[in-house]
Amino acid sequence: MRTPSSPLVRGYLEGIIDYPYIRFVRIPAVGRKVHLFTVQNIRHGEQLGSVWWSRAWRQYVFEPFGRTVYNAGCLADIQDFLTRAMADHKAKRGKGR
Repeated sequence: MRTPSSPLVRGYLEGIIDYPYIRFVRIPAVGRKVHLFTVQNIRHGEQLGSVWWSRAWRQYVFEPFGRTVYNAGCLADIQDFLTRAMADHKAKRGKGR
């Protein structure tokens, strides 16, 4: 997991998380207990996919849109985001018990 940087941590709280080439934008969770995120290309703003909670897998998952391709760096950023989202989910779940 990457070392937290203040823009990334602040962004997570505000709902926009930027990596070098990918942006995760939290969608308001109306009637949901977990967050939903769109994944965008920072340069062009194109939608690349979504991150959502899979009840079957009991974790956040990334679902790419269409025929998008990713290099190792982008996949590492997606993996880092999923790891952070799960850590946040577990921390909030622990507080509610």
